[in-house]
Amino acid sequence: MQENNLKTAKEVKHIIETLFGVKYSLRSIERIMKKLDYTYTKPYKIYAKMPKDAEEQLKKTPDI
Repeated sequence: MQENNLKTAKEVKHIIETLFGVKYSLRSIERIMKKLDYTYTKPYKIYAKMPKDAEEQLKKTPDI
C-alpha cells in the first residue's frame, strides 16, 4: 500500500484481487485497513473561487 501510494479501500481491493486472486468485500478491506492503522479521509472539493484565507474568515464570523 505504501509503495503504490494507495489511498482508498477500492484501490486496495483492486490490488488484492489482481495480485492474489482473493476477493474481499469493500467493508472487509476497510476493517483490515483500520486494524493495520491505515486511516483515510473522505476527499472534499476545493472550489476555484474560494478565497485563500476562507478558513480564517470562517473563524472570524460571529456566532448567531
